[in-house]
Amino acid sequence: MIFNPPVDTKQSRPNNRKANEQKVFDLLQQRDWSETEMARELTLSPTQARSMLSSLVEQGLARQFHTGDGHVVYGAARSGLEIVEPGELTPDAERVMAYLRGRPETLSGITTQLRLSRERVSAALALLEANDELELSFVGNLVVFRARGWTREALVG
Repeated sequence: MIFNPPVDTKQSRPNNRKANEQKVFDLLQQRDWSETEMARELTLSPTQARSMLSSLVEQGLARQFHTGDGHVVYGAARSGLEIVEPGELTPDAERVMAYLRGRPETLSGITTQLRLSRERVSAALALLEANDELELSFVGNLVVFRARGWTREALVG
């Protein structure tokens, strides 16, 4: 008799987790979801759905929204910038990117530090976002922009 290990071995769990996280991320692109709706849609346990959602929130790929009636829903993290086509970086976009390589910053902070109008910085950030050059994090309702792959350690090392 040959022993066949169960499919859900410890080695396969990270792959399953990544696959489930991708499914959750894909669903968040459609609309906002509660944990229970998400679990039901993807046939995950509520604990698994909560874990995947928490991970995506931590990575800055999803946001948690309180609906005001005691409920919580999750949605894709959005910058709120105008959606533009990817393309060659403008001088403003290059300047904003150079600034963001040194530190994460809000839209207002960038306008103040670079002495550019809000419209010019918004256009530059939209282009950088379209070219997948930015990562987002949130402090309350404030969007904090940073260059993709930015770490505090990169400044020291």
